[in-house]
Amino acid sequence: MRKPILSSLVMLSFCLSAVAQTASASSDTKKSSHTKSAKTVSLTGCLSEHDGGYMLTNKAHPDGVMLTSTEDLKAHIGHKVSVSGTMSKHTGGDEKSKMMDMQVKTFKHISEKCETSTSMKSTKKS
Repeated sequence: MRKPILSSLVMLSFCLSAVAQTASASSDTKKSSHTKSAKTVSLTGCLSEHDGGYMLTNKAHPDGVMLTSTEDLKAHIGHKVSVSGTMSKHTGGDEKSKMMDMQVKTFKHISEKCETSTSMKSTKKS
């Protein structure tokens, strides 16, 4: 009588561990595919300094896109630039703001002049 119960418990423990591993692998696959699904986006606009960081503004993003980059972008402030990277919702500031964040993968200087309506608006004094 003890042998069938013991063997049933051993089989049950093997089944439970197999199910746990399958669930864990499935969870890892979902995380991996979510990370891979982040699309690379390219933007062109005016670079400015904002709250100790760098922000790109253009017609599509008048509230700005905060840039995170391994490059020092300071020399390009006020210039027209093109960046590509992955976008996410901005993590700081006003909740009503439509500002976005971008992890920059590539950066290209376009022009030393940046003449968009948003850059003109930000340089006017009130």
